[in-house]
Amino acid sequence: MNRMRPRCRSGVSLIEIMVAVAILASFLLPTFHLLVSFTGASRQQKVEGLAANLAKEEMNWWLYVASASYYATAVDLSKWNTRLGTVEIDGNQVELAMKVRRHEGTRLVMNFPVFQWHDFVNGGGGYGPCRDGIEQRVLASGTDVTIRTERLDQLSPERARQVDFYDLLLRVRWKLPTEADYAPANTRYLLSRRAILP
Repeated sequence: MNRMRPRCRSGVSLIEIMVAVAILASFLLPTFHLLVSFTGASRQQKVEGLAANLAKEEMNWWLYVASASYYATAVDLSKWNTRLGTVEIDGNQVELAMKVRRHEGTRLVMNFPVFQWHDFVNGGGGYGPCRDGIEQRVLASGTDVTIRTERLDQLSPERARQVDFYDLLLRVRWKLPTEADYAPANTRYLLSRRAILP
């Protein structure tokens, strides 16, 4: 009598392969996502550090290197000045632009501290002499020190005409190669002042 034996499978079905791939993908996709996020974050951090260093160097140039004649001739006070333009490094673009506002020296106001002095050797002003070289009276900033304010043109009219005073606003912004335009979150501003004396 011929008995029928159950058929022995020698391979793997398509459904089993699809289930195995789905299980494997459910474990690997978060790992790939983390790798992509890490790569994007490190690239963003790299270009942000690059932009900060370029902004520092650009501000130092405007504060310490640019001459008075450069401010007088090459600076347009009505718009953003781009001395370097857009710098591209490793596909990342960094734009530096400076806005300059000029103030005349005749508008410069100066504050001078005014102290109430006394004779610390012989005494005076209600205070005795300093014993053992130690000051007996401590100046209180609220009562013993006052502020005298004067404009520079009142102190020295000729010097006031020679002084130029500038407000400097540096805008730095950057974008990655994958970004079409500069995002507001990728923009920083640096503010400084410079006085050019004769």
